[in-house]
Amino acid sequence: MRPILSRKQFLKTFSLGLAVVLPKLDQPLKCATKSCYLQSCRLAGLSYYHYQEFTQTLQAGKVLELRAEPNNPHDPYAVEVFLPGQGKLGYLPRNCNHVVSHLLRQGQALRAEITRLHPEERIDRQLEIKIELLS
Repeated sequence: MRPILSRKQFLKTFSLGLAVVLPKLDQPLKCATKSCYLQSCRLAGLSYYHYQEFTQTLQAGKVLELRAEPNNPHDPYAVEVFLPGQGKLGYLPRNCNHVVSHLLRQGQALRAEITRLHPEERIDRQLEIKIELLS
């Protein structure tokens, strides 16, 4: 019987496989419609940035800005999340930032928006977003 992979081993194996799934593109990706859904996730690091200052103004549908941060000393695939014109909210979690980071570095147009707020949860689980690839 084969040993079961730990979560860390699985994520490492999965992220290494992304290099095969996401080769360098000569042409930008295109959607048949105005946008294509990529992923949803909750943000990380909310307690370290300006999230608590903006909780009263945040609502579902609010558009956010994503920026790749390849020189981040803790994660070369780090993606910062900003409330435009107001400040940094946090980061995409490490376990779901690889694809978005690659696309941003390739100059792909992405759209991030708040889908749900979970004020009853602990702070690092309160904000859920979705990310779409724009055509």
